[in-house]
Amino acid sequence: MRFLSIHILTVALSLLLTVEAGRELHLGADHENDHYYSLVSAVNFDNSSGVETRISSEALKSLRYMHIGDFAAYQVDLAVAAPYLMQLRIASPVGEGSIEIVNLQTQQVLATVETINATGDWSQWITIEREIELPAGLSILQVRATQPGWELLWLSLLEMDPLITTEAPIPLITPAPMAPLVPSPVVDPVPLMTMTPVATALPTSSIPSLAPSSVPTAMPTRQPVPLPGPATGFVRAHERLIVGPDGNQLQLKGMVLGGWMVLQPYLVLAENYTNTSSELFDLVEKTVGSDQMMEFRQSWLDNFVTHEDVRELKSLGFNIIKAPLHYELFTLPIQEEPVRGQDTWIMTGFDLVDQLLEWAAEEEIYVLLDLQAAPGGQNFDNATDYDPRFYSFWQDGENQRKAIALWREIAIRYADNPWVAGYDLLNSVGWNFDETDITKHQNGCDEETNGPLRLFYNGAINAIRDFDTNHMIVLAGNCWGTNHKGLFPMNDDNVVLGFRMSWTSLKEGEKAQRDVPPEETIFQQLFEREKYNVPLIMTHAGDFHNKWYSDTTSMLEANDIGWTWFTWKKMNSTDSPFEIYSTTSYNTLLSHWDYKCDDIHVESAFRALMQIANNTQLSKTRRNRPVIEALLNEVRNCDSALQYEVTTAEPRRIEGEDFCMSLGVATELGADVDSVGSNVGWLNSGSTISYKIGVAVPGTYNLKFRIASPSGDGGLTIQSNGIQIGSSSGFTRTYGWQNWADVDTSVILPAGVQVLDIISTGPGWNLNWLELSFVSA
Repeated sequence: MRFLSIHILTVALSLLLTVEAGRELHLGADHENDHYYSLVSAVNFDNSSGVETRISSEALKSLRYMHIGDFAAYQVDLAVAAPYLMQLRIASPVGEGSIEIVNLQTQQVLATVETINATGDWSQWITIEREIELPAGLSILQVRATQPGWELLWLSLLEMDPLITTEAPIPLITPAPMAPLVPSPVVDPVPLMTMTPVATALPTSSIPSLAPSSVPTAMPTRQPVPLPGPATGFVRAHERLIVGPDGNQLQLKGMVLGGWMVLQPYLVLAENYTNTSSELFDLVEKTVGSDQMMEFRQSWLDNFVTHEDVRELKSLGFNIIKAPLHYELFTLPIQEEPVRGQDTWIMTGFDLVDQLLEWAAEEEIYVLLDLQAAPGGQNFDNATDYDPRFYSFWQDGENQRKAIALWREIAIRYADNPWVAGYDLLNSVGWNFDETDITKHQNGCDEETNGPLRLFYNGAINAIRDFDTNHMIVLAGNCWGTNHKGLFPMNDDNVVLGFRMSWTSLKEGEKAQRDVPPEETIFQQLFEREKYNVPLIMTHAGDFHNKWYSDTTSMLEANDIGWTWFTWKKMNSTDSPFEIYSTTSYNTLLSHWDYKCDDIHVESAFRALMQIANNTQLSKTRRNRPVIEALLNEVRNCDSALQYEVTTAEPRRIEGEDFCMSLGVATELGADVDSVGSNVGWLNSGSTISYKIGVAVPGTYNLKFRIASPSGDGGLTIQSNGIQIGSSSGFTRTYGWQNWADVDTSVILPAGVQVLDIISTGPGWNLNWLELSFVSA
């Protein structure tokens, strides 16, 4: 793609996800070296005539089947009069159609598209560009069909400078030596735990290069497709695609081992007492002593990820594992180094990665190494283990130098390992560089250039490429990975743009809206992929609900975007594939922490901690089947499901989440005194939950539902093998989503195996369980 300017304006967009809502594009003053696009979905028009919408092959909404005279109009508010580059994302199977772009306020035809290249079918897209002149202030741009045979996915505007071209790459920032930005503060730090054995202080690159833990006997098999890139034997970036060792496109689908090396307190229900991983271990140390704290931490590391986890990940259908690293398992904090500027290496972290890669090679699954907790912490968030007593990653250049030294060591060690998918250089970045008051915009979402982040990335890439030219490098943006301003282009052809996903809530408090996939985030990343010619990977998202998982992964895969979800397992949760069980003794310890008790029995507390570390073993967790199915877009099949036997002897209770098929529902962790586990939620009109039952004796049965309905809304009908056998409406008002009541109705069931469908006739209710009791023959 060729552009006439590096002066590109940012559009202040808040993309709406409904077709009816209008929009106004505001383009502000330009920022030199700001390489952002301005982008709007085609369906977010201000006015239209004759257009229809559909979910496109890219899993996004588009304007379909444009006929002569059909149009969509968009308001544009420009800060300056200038030439602009307008881009249209078009599908036209046989190259039919023509387009006219009109300024409705001046009635001027700004540009035409007389010829559209054939895209092959409606699932293939091309980007068409036209230069247009626009005045300052408000304009209304009409995109009108003058011939049929095409559809529109999105459009964008970029300001252009006719005196400047970008045939040559924009100059890169030359990395400066990582001298301290400010001196380290003089404090008496509480010693951070350093895992044994600890080496003496050694110069950078002191760890010898090691051969791969094991050599795979065969690369992962894929369906034969045309080779888009060279077969290098490694996962790598090739233009806008990630390709596998054989050069074929590789759709990455994976899970994050969140909580393994960086134990965030909320993952173990301790967020009310501590904020970061280090604070949690400090609290444990205060409770049980240093030696037992270290024993607990090592037990956690040993049990949380085992060969069984890697085998299970592969068997379920995932093909990549993301391993978030904590720097302190690999090297000392800068304030503890005997000699500033040198690195003491700790083997604990390297040994854990070595073991993980050995298992990965055996199971033939890739590993993405990710620096989640960098020296000093790269944001104020608890995910990075930031400690306000010391200067952050950005406030002392020695922290950045140490991180680069760590990546150099990793590159030396794993350069030739084909099961390393790549290196995610810095996760969860959230820092304000431009403001003097760094707390004013902590997350970095307003940053325009991200100069320090680009500087670090250049330094880390140079250090890695000295030893490793094989592996792809993932570059996440600021603002937890979504703000990539100023980072591209990079002087490396094996880089991937990484981003984080958050759900979209259209209206605070509207529960159903939390199922909406984040189209605006995906739109922005797709546009940057087009511009910088780099692949995309969604590196972090989680703590959501099953319908959101399914819809979002479908959208990502339809657009050739790899993904890894956070996290593989956590405590007392139904939004991760596996749930770690708490224990009574651990809950007691949490209560003691809550009340800041000083009389905690040390041995009892230590046993409680070791129990939960032991409970992280996969064999002792609970499988959240709906989460796994949602992530991998697997539809349950009632034909092959086991049935629940219903007899006359005693009531048969079925948990709501144990359905054989569902439509338009999600599961969540319940809080019903009558049961422990999940409930089904997000029920709307037409939502369906199906259960396979085997009835021993035909007759009349009492069917009891355990429901929560804050406003008394909702209702349901009951079908057996497609025939309606009952209904219930006028639910009791329970005044909360986790306040529960029983609803009863009678049904007549035939004998034999049958599928019981519970169909929601209205929104506003949750289901915990249903229970069948024999009444009479």
